[in-house]
Amino acid sequence: MLAGISGLALALISPASPTTASADTASFTCGGGTIYALTVAGGFEKIDLRSGAQSAVGQIPNAVRSANNALALPPGRGHNAWYLGGRAVHRYDIRSGTTTDFPVALPPGAAVAGAVNPVNGIYYFAQVGPHANPRNTTDATPWPLYGFDTRTETFLGRVAVLDGLYSNGDIAFDQHGNLYAVSNGFIAGATSITYSSGPLVRYAPPPSAGSGTQVLQPHRIATMPDLGGAYSGIAFDRSGRLAISVTGTKHGSAVAGDGSVVTVNPADGSVVHANAISLTPGAADLASCSSRGPVS
Repeated sequence: MLAGISGLALALISPASPTTASADTASFTCGGGTIYALTVAGGFEKIDLRSGAQSAVGQIPNAVRSANNALALPPGRGHNAWYLGGRAVHRYDIRSGTTTDFPVALPPGAAVAGAVNPVNGIYYFAQVGPHANPRNTTDATPWPLYGFDTRTETFLGRVAVLDGLYSNGDIAFDQHGNLYAVSNGFIAGATSITYSSGPLVRYAPPPSAGSGTQVLQPHRIATMPDLGGAYSGIAFDRSGRLAISVTGTKHGSAVAGDGSVVTVNPADGSVVHANAISLTPGAADLASCSSRGPVS
């Protein structure tokens, strides 16, 4: 959508047979070390950061492989998840297994990051900025940031630009509306992909309206360790720590089943749990309904 233009999004119910949720998956939970992942096949995975246990809790109807991203959950126990795919914002209902679609006008570009700000209920999502060489994305590039008000179901258009990010990454909000991002780039060879280390950064709360030209400057918290893959997801757990998913560590592909999750302190980027949790094959993007402030 052009900067500064907003409008109501038309809601469409996906024509698919619902998958009925069981009693223990009728809502997204926020307790303990629980976070969620969206897989490249459109599945929702519940992850326990304490034990490493993972379980399937939902499935996007008629999902197109690798077409959905920017998973987000509102704060508190609820039954809806938000994600982006196919030029539309989607709301998934874990109780019925159905989605409601809100078409939005976006310029060309891959959407890689999304999160709901607990302060204003806006679902923010970002596209990757252009790189001079698409096979070498280790140069920082600005990410256009868009907003969708989940309370009024209104697309707000482009609201700002996130500076200093790369070709992979994700965003998350703390309870005060500060935006955290992790990102890195890659160099594509003839037969393999090499990922670089990248930053963990924090931004001031993004605006909910405006021309869309405001550039938010990052405060660099730390340079993340080279974990050998793409930083594909980030989410707060209930303790105030950040879980970061890393995919493509063996084959340069998120579908290879070689993803993992590490936990870091958002205050300084130090790794809290160095023994990464292995992800279910294809799981990449992360979200949680916890939005506590960072641990001190």
